Amino acid sequence: MKNWLLLTVMLFAIAACTFQKKITNKALSHGIVGQKEKIVYSRVGLPTEINTANEGEKVLVYEVSERMMVGYSKSIKPAVTSQFDMDGQRDYDVDVWQIGDALSDAKSNTEYRTNKAFLKVYIDSTGTCTGFEQNLPKLQQEYYYDRLKKYIPEE
Repeated sequence: MKNWLLLTVMLFAIAACTFQKKITNKALSHGIVGQKEKIVYSRVGLPTEINTANEGEKVLVYEVSERMMVGYSKSIKPAVTSQFDMDGQRDYDVDVWQIGDALSDAKSNTEYRTNKAFLKVYIDSTGTCTGFEQNLPKLQQEYYYDRLKKYIPEE
């Protein structure tokens, strides 16, 4: 039963991410593809990097760094324990020193990784956007979608 629940939650999460990427790509497509470079700047912002390609073509690169926790200490002992008093009421015992030790242990034994995500916008030799590619995290996709959704034609 737990496996089915876990599988359902994972499939829902994957579908949500796929849906977010799809609507973000639609907003980007309608908002910048076919537009001049200056309009792309006004709609998306200034890039972190501009790469020049063949014959005056450009690639505008918008980089996003995100810090992700990839591992943590599992040796943390519970610092708050519950017990019952004489009247049958729950009584909590908090060990402040143990909480401090746990926070210190977690800080020194947690492993982080920095992930570089990007939005690349392709500009041809006439200064017109011809396409894009992106692997942005969900929060950044939501940002661009909110910014560009007004350019999606109503059906």
